[in-house]
This record gives sequence, C-alpha cells and structure tokens, in this order.
Amino acid sequence: MAALLLALLVALASNAATATRLGLGVQAPLSAVDRASDCAPVEVHIAIGDHSDEMRVAWRTRGLGCPTTLSYGLGDGSGGLALDTPLLSVEGSSYVISEGLMCDRPARKKPFEVVMHTVTMTDLEPDTAYWYRIDGADRTFTMRTPRAVGSPQRFSFIAFGDMGESHYRGHKSPSASLTAEAIEREMDARPVDLILHIGDLAYADGRYKVWDSFMDQIEPLATRVPYMVGVGNHEAGPCKAGTGNDPSGEPPFEPSWGNYGPENGGECGAMTAHRFLMPGPQLAARGGALAGVVERPRTQAAAAAAAPEVAAARRRSLLVTPSKGALASKEAVAAAAGGARMEDEADMATPYLFDVPYGEEDEPSLASESDGSAAASSNANGFVGKYRDARPPFWYSFRTGPVHFVVISTEHDMDEGSKQRKWLEQELANVDRCTTPWLVVALHRPMYVVYPHKDNRVVGEHIRDMLEDLLLRYQVDLTVSGHVHAYYRSCAAAGGACSPREDGGITHFTIGTGGKELSAVEDDQKDWCDQVLNLHGFGRFDVDRDTLDFSFISAEDGSVADSVSLRAKVPPGSACDRGVGRRR
Repeated sequence: MAALLLALLVALASNAATATRLGLGVQAPLSAVDRASDCAPVEVHIAIGDHSDEMRVAWRTRGLGCPTTLSYGLGDGSGGLALDTPLLSVEGSSYVISEGLMCDRPARKKPFEVVMHTVTMTDLEPDTAYWYRIDGADRTFTMRTPRAVGSPQRFSFIAFGDMGESHYRGHKSPSASLTAEAIEREMDARPVDLILHIGDLAYADGRYKVWDSFMDQIEPLATRVPYMVGVGNHEAGPCKAGTGNDPSGEPPFEPSWGNYGPENGGECGAMTAHRFLMPGPQLAARGGALAGVVERPRTQAAAAAAAPEVAAARRRSLLVTPSKGALASKEAVAAAAGGARMEDEADMATPYLFDVPYGEEDEPSLASESDGSAAASSNANGFVGKYRDARPPFWYSFRTGPVHFVVISTEHDMDEGSKQRKWLEQELANVDRCTTPWLVVALHRPMYVVYPHKDNRVVGEHIRDMLEDLLLRYQVDLTVSGHVHAYYRSCAAAGGACSPREDGGITHFTIGTGGKELSAVEDDQKDWCDQVLNLHGFGRFDVDRDTLDFSFISAEDGSVADSVSLRAKVPPGSACDRGVGRRR
C-alpha cells in the first residue's frame, strides 16, 4: 500500500511538472511563509490597453498561486493619494512562460519557469495622475495617463532601440543602464507620455535570466508611463531547427537577399509576446500560455470598489511618499490586500498553438463612409474591425494624443500578399487624420542605412522596395527604427533621395543607440543623410498641434546632440475640412 501511494504521488508530481513545462496555467497555493517573498511583484510594467481609457499592468513573481488583485485610484499630482476619491480594485490572471513555448536551442535547452500576471485598469481619465499597488507588493507606483486621443495638448514620447542590459552582458551593452538612467532623469525633468522601444530589447538570445535583468532595469521607467515595444532580430526571426513555433502564426522569414539568422536564440518572439502584452486581440486568442488568461468584462473590472468605510481605512493605510511612491510601512500591504484568484481546471491554459487564427474570420475590407465610428468596432483606441490580422507585439497599432502609431515587424514578410502587408494596408487606409494628424511608423530594421553597413543597406533597400510606395501614398510623417547601432536622421526622402515633405518625402529616424555597442559609421554618407552621430542616447519627440520638435539626447550628459522641427503633412484643420482619413 505504501509503495502504491508513493507511486501515485510521483505520478501526480510528474503530471503537474509536465503541465507547467508546457506553459499551462497551473496554480498551486503557497504557504503563508512563502507568500511574502515568493509573491512579491517584480519587473512591473504598464502598456496602453485595448481601449483609450485602459492601462494594462504585467509583472512577475517567483512563486505560483499568487494573488492578482490590483488596487488603484486618483493621485494628488505629487506622488501621493487623493484621499477623497474612490479606491478601485480589479483582479487579473496568471500564466507561466516555459521552455516548451520556445522553438529552438538555447531557449529550449534547459527547463525554466517565468510566472507572469496581468490585469487591466479601466475607466481611467486621460492626462491624469494615478497610483496603483499590486497585492503582495511593499511599494505603490504612480503613473500619469497619456493624453486623450485627438487632444490638441502637447504630447511627448521617447523612442530608441537596441538597449540590452548591464548585468549579465555589460561588455556587449556597455551603456544600457546609463541610457535607462538618462531617460529617467529626462522624465523627471520634463513630462513624457510614453516610451517606444523599437526592437532588440534585452538581447537575451534565449537566456531567460537576461530578460529578468532587463526588466528590472526598465522598471523605473515602465511603471510610470506605457512602455510600448516592437520586435527586432534578437526577439524574433527564423530558428535553426525550423520548427515554425512563432506566436505570429507566420512561417520563418528568410529571404535570400537578407542577413536573417537565428540571433533570437530560439525564442522566435515567444518571450516578447508573453512579457509585453501590447494592445490587440484578446489575450486568450493569442494562444500559448495566454490561452488560459481570463479577462474580466469591462462592466465588472473596476466595479469591485470596497465599501466606503473600508475604502477610507485602506486609503489611510496607503501612505505614499513623494516621487517614486514607496509605501511608508509593510503593514500597508496587509491593510490593502485583495482576494487571491486561484486558477481552476477550466482556466488552465492550453499548450502553445502558435497558429491560432485570431482575427481571420472575415476577409479585410475597408469600412464605408456611412459606417462612421463603427468602422473601429467601437474600440476607442482605433483598431480596425475585429483586429483583422493584427499580431501584437509583431504588428499592431495604437493611438494617443494627436499621433497614430503603427508598429510593424521587419522579421516577418512585408511584401504584397502577406498577412502583415494586408493588415498594414488596411490600417493605413483607416487612419483618421482629423483626429490624429501625425502618422508614425515604427520598424526595427531601417529603410535607409548609412555606410559602411553593406548587408544592412541591401536589406534596407528591399524593405524600401516593399513598403515605401505604400507609406508615401498614405502620407506617413516619419519612421522610427533601430538595428544599426548609431543615430542618424534623413532628410524628407523618397526613392533613395531627398524629396520635399510637401511632395511626400518621409523623414527617417534611426536610433539604435539604447546601450548596445556602437557601430562604425563613415564620414561620407549619401545626400539623404542629414545627420549622423556615434554616441548612446535616445530620441525625444514633442508634438504640438501641427509641429513636431525632435531632440536626440546624449545618455552621457543629457545634452541635446541633434534637433529638428517638422510640420505635419496633413495639418489638423485641413484634414477635418477635407475629411482626410476615416472617423472612428
């Protein structure tokens, strides 16, 4: 009997381990002793949600079975709490990233688990200070929501690529932490609405601990403003084994003319897609470990406010110090603890399908003028239809302030007939230039490449052949790229040469200077290159109605190393008068 019982226990343990290896949403309650340390939230980051009044929060814990309750409310504008406002509480969901979701070695080489949690704050006011605190945390975070879509107020964002982290691979990314600290100082000095990191994020290349280090590095930034990302060749791309395990559902992109290889270390985009939950289709529809994520209906999400007398007591316990928002005492954690949600069998995620055909139930079609705002399927953040063919974080879009951002993947097929191209054409055709007069396209590999980068120039020329006519047709104002580890800025360009903006030329910003080792650049460049600098830093974009002021800021000393001003190709008033774009 004892032997039989022992065999049964071993079998149960084996089945649980197998489920976790596959990325299933298995939750095992922790003991009270373990809960305080193993459930402490780390690597907290926020992103714009699927609606303009939402903010998604994601974080990691060391243990399984941790609560996913988050409390939030209005801030007083100086890092404290507005004590006379409602205290809201919302529950999220959990999932596990494991080697079973990866496509090749080294990412699949050794077993690992990354326990993730996510929740969405709803009914948020634009341009408003909020605090939020995750159950189990010994700190409270503060953030300011971005401008309302279409707001005429000044809107600012920071953009860069190719950062890495300075703990495990400091020799390869010597200025990663320096740049992160410089961005934080910039955010302290002047308001920033969001950050756009356009590819080559952690340079983990299949090593999950490097991801953890990178996420810790950006947390001081990513808890304050939305941290939006695109993928680069160190997140996505072909795998040596050719397994095809790509969360986008697309086959490997390996054109004969390009230097596309397995730099992502066998991740094939899976780690990025699970850590950075960009706006788009519902999480469960994306497959993988996300298949078991349960998202609460919007009508229920923020309605779980505590009774007035309880809420008042909890607010008094949440004494927030100015600036970074640390809690005054650990007792406040227990005072504001919400209920923990344990996953039952019905909520358990399924193994990564990778080819979940979300958004493909209909063929893409442009909405008619009579459809009005219904063309966006009532989604206030401006997604077309039912997110047809969107594949976040690979290709997706979002709107905030006066800017419509379109993020695409240069690690996937962009040519005519591809799913990404079909989505891109539809997305550009439906941009409402009256509401968002500025149209920004973010792509990791640049279309215009400086000397002496021969291989990258060949790739850039092919990307230009595939995309430039389309971007010119829809009057894209600018592109933001990385990949080349230098900063350079083009003139208003078309067809490989300068072309006045009034004639359609697009200004291209390449900012692959987030921290990775810098690339060599030659003094003599093509005529289209207006400026090239070989130093670490980031770009700041300040949009004020029909004017955009750009600054390239040095990570070393915070000085402005380059600047330029642009005028919108489609001025707001003109767009509204002429009905340019589609109203959403």
